[in-house]
Amino acid sequence: MLKTETRTRIKGRIARILLNTPDGSLTKYRVAKLAGCGYPWTHTVLKRLEADGIVKGTRVEEIGALFSWWRRWQPAPKYRGYMVRDPLDVVRNSGLEYVLTTYVAENKMQNYLFPSRTDIYV
Repeated sequence: MLKTETRTRIKGRIARILLNTPDGSLTKYRVAKLAGCGYPWTHTVLKRLEADGIVKGTRVEEIGALFSWWRRWQPAPKYRGYMVRDPLDVVRNSGLEYVLTTYVAENKMQNYLFPSRTDIYV
């Protein structure tokens, strides 16, 4: 793993910890331990956030700004997932060719399983 990827993940973890406990009750050392990184790195990140007026110590001052800062350090998603009430009706009515896999396909063939998830390849 590249050094910049590790730093990016650590920044994201620090931001998530602050977003989960915005009241400032955590010490900087505790934030470092929860983030799984060293105290000097955490101190540097928090100092940068404090200079931007986003946090004061470990208390979040501007939660919207912290969300924006956190978003910058998130990796691009590799895929998208959607929740659809009845996915088979949506696909049937779309006019597209599709293939079912996993439990839904097995349930259509043998009717032994109870599908809890539907994977569709369009």
